Amino acid sequence: RSSDLTLTVTPAEYAYVTDYGAGTVSQYLIGTGGALVAMSTPTVAAGTHPFSIAVDATQHYAYVANYGSANVSEYVINSDGSLSPNTTAATVAVSTNPNGITANGAYVYVANYGSATVSQFSIQGDGSLAPLSPATVAAGNGAATVTFNPAGTYAYVPNFVDGTISEYSVAAGVLSPTGTQTLALGSDPNSIAIDPTGTYLYVSDYYANNILQFSIAANGSLTPLATSTLPTGGNPRYITLFTLAGNVYYYSPNSASNAVYQFSAGTGGSLTLSGTTTLAAGSAPNFIAFDATGQYAYVADRGTSFISQYSVGALGALTPLSTPTATPGTNPTAIATATAY
Repeated sequence: RSSDLTLTVTPAEYAYVTDYGAGTVSQYLIGTGGALVAMSTPTVAAGTHPFSIAVDATQHYAYVANYGSANVSEYVINSDGSLSPNTTAATVAVSTNPNGITANGAYVYVANYGSATVSQFSIQGDGSLAPLSPATVAAGNGAATVTFNPAGTYAYVPNFVDGTISEYSVAAGVLSPTGTQTLALGSDPNSIAIDPTGTYLYVSDYYANNILQFSIAANGSLTPLATSTLPTGGNPRYITLFTLAGNVYYYSPNSASNAVYQFSAGTGGSLTLSGTTTLAAGSAPNFIAFDATGQYAYVADRGTSFISQYSVGALGALTPLSTPTATPGTNPTAIATATAY
């Protein structure tokens, strides 16, 4: 032979967006350069007010929490990335106002905002969901999301109305309450991010305009850091972490300031503001997600029904793509990405 050639094959990537106002899920290919390209069938039906979405670890199944219809839509991810309702069960019932949905290993969890509970399921071989025993565990009023430490041994639920965080131990997928962290008066916790070492926990405190900061003890309990709050621009809805080239960055879409705030963690776990990206178009950013390669980020602009599209720089900075937005259905609230299998 005259030469050796190395062929690098990059798997196809997909993105799915919950369209809260339209009752659909918009589905996209992630194109060359990161721009979202609508699939030939651009949307699939969901329930009433689909609010959040999770993809399982195998990238074979997707689940959508329908806030207005008290159920979860179950989908199979086809080989071309499109979603089809699971033929075993297209939906599974949960409690009132399912808000946040999380897939963790072989299990799925739903924070039920209206009933102060968490529904818990195992993922069956065909992707359908089967309730665990017990099927629900108690949380606080306004249970918003469910987040696990990296080891999967502890879970935390911010309770938006109560101003508390419910703490759980985890065994064989089942959550067992271990305690409650009461936050400062006026707190409205909405989402949680935990650092990759499982040592620190951060909470978006929506109306208080803060990120709350805690250390996690060996038994999973929380203790506020010395700098317990970090002010933001206004109404941080979610906080999401992303690891790039060994560095961890935290991002929080701030609804009232139409911007995404970026933080880095210093010694002792305290976050510092490292950048702010104001949306070029769109308003009320609700959620941010990243593609598997770490090159691109997508922000759901709930107020004006755009998806803002960015490249991710070496230090985690966001730069608008040449095509800065995509247009999903009405009021996009969450985004999940998946890789072809």
